[in-house]
Amino acid sequence: MLREQQSSSADLSGAAQTLVRQGRLLWLVLVADESGRLPKPPRDFVRSARRHVLVLGGRRSFGALATAMERGAHAALDADQPFETLIRKLAQELAHPSADHPAAIAVARLRRRESEALRFGLLSARELEVLAALVEGRSAAQIATAEHVTMATVRSHIRAILTKLGVSSQLAAVTMAHRSCREAVVVDRMRRIINFDDDESVSESSR
Repeated sequence: MLREQQSSSADLSGAAQTLVRQGRLLWLVLVADESGRLPKPPRDFVRSARRHVLVLGGRRSFGALATAMERGAHAALDADQPFETLIRKLAQELAHPSADHPAAIAVARLRRRESEALRFGLLSARELEVLAALVEGRSAAQIATAEHVTMATVRSHIRAILTKLGVSSQLAAVTMAHRSCREAVVVDRMRRIINFDDDESVSESSR
């Protein structure tokens, strides 16, 4: 069914479009590029009861995915999840499309994530470093020790982070970062955590 999509994660690294036939349905799958732009559907592809559009993109494409859903795309998938999980969800969606997707809910969720992503752009470089450390699970004391600054300085950065993100706790800031942040320093730390968890899972399963 999805043999041509399963070769490697590099298949999803740039803007692309492909047709996938699943039973009596013909799917047009649009993949956003690294800047978040989706390719335009072919002019001869007409949506119908048996012709659906699925859009796929990462953190830089929240707005584009929302617009595509508003224009009639049947579903949107998050490309930033682990590749194996993404392929599984993609296969499930193509094989068992919902007859009544709550498009308005999906659009609202994507618009909210885009709004959240923009807030992270308000953080200074130092604040992003502190947020990245919080994402890693470090305490304020640990951050102060590692950065050779006072606790008062770290707390000041944390207060600024919470204010700019519009949240009331460090936990809420970290949760929002996992959901919507696309700032490189924070995303890199999150990817390290995911890779470490994957390595641990492999090690435990081999014991």
